[in-house]
Amino acid sequence: MKNYSYNILGTIDCVISHPEYGDIPTTLDDEESKKIIGLGVEIAPYVQPVKTLDDIREERDLLLAQNVDIYNPLRWAELSADQKAKVKTYRQALLDITKQDPTSVAWPEAPLI
Repeated sequence: MKNYSYNILGTIDCVISHPEYGDIPTTLDDEESKKIIGLGVEIAPYVQPVKTLDDIREERDLLLAQNVDIYNPLRWAELSADQKAKVKTYRQALLDITKQDPTSVAWPEAPLI
């Protein structure tokens, strides 16, 4: 095993060298992790991946589908003017998300309706 590093869950990822299949990435279970830590092997810290603009758009599109696109014409007609305004404001904030720096996106909070 080689290339030990912590992942976002706090467990350890590494690469196993297989004679036939080559390098295989894997995540160690708790017992294996304890053994590696006990051996004093150097484990790289977790590094938050940098989100690309495509990643931001993908997340934005998911939020639009979950929180805005659910309002079909019949359901939209049932909303009060205040509720419609909240949905419109939220939708516009999501559409404007790509104007922010991808490394520090401030996601708007979905309106409770």
